[in-house]
Amino acid sequence: MTHSVSDYYLSELNDWIRAIEFYEEEIEEMEDKLMEVIHQNTIPNLAANAEHFMNTLNNQKISFQLLEKEIDEQEKILLNNDIPVEKEAIKPKIKVQQNTIREKMQEAEKSYIDTKYSCYNFLSGLLNK
Repeated sequence: MTHSVSDYYLSELNDWIRAIEFYEEEIEEMEDKLMEVIHQNTIPNLAANAEHFMNTLNNQKISFQLLEKEIDEQEKILLNNDIPVEKEAIKPKIKVQQNTIREKMQEAEKSYIDTKYSCYNFLSGLLNK
């Protein structure tokens, strides 16, 4: 294998950051659509439902922001003067942290996908009324 463990970990961290940035953009777009619904408020309880999704999306955003901080910290550990550390420098604690971040990212993505499709269903339901 030509790549080191730190190269792999850094690549994985970079992928997660790009995914989070994409999800944050999607969240902003959905929030804009939900704000339109809240401002129209033409159907009873519509604003309350839209606000529920706004709160859920905000929680997703916070989750992603916390993950970004953990990813940044892990990246700092894996780099020495912008050069990936040697395999010998990858201590068990670093491996455990990488696995923990991976699990948190997977959980955050699953939660976000569920929220996203619930929001899509809510918004598309409005178009059918």
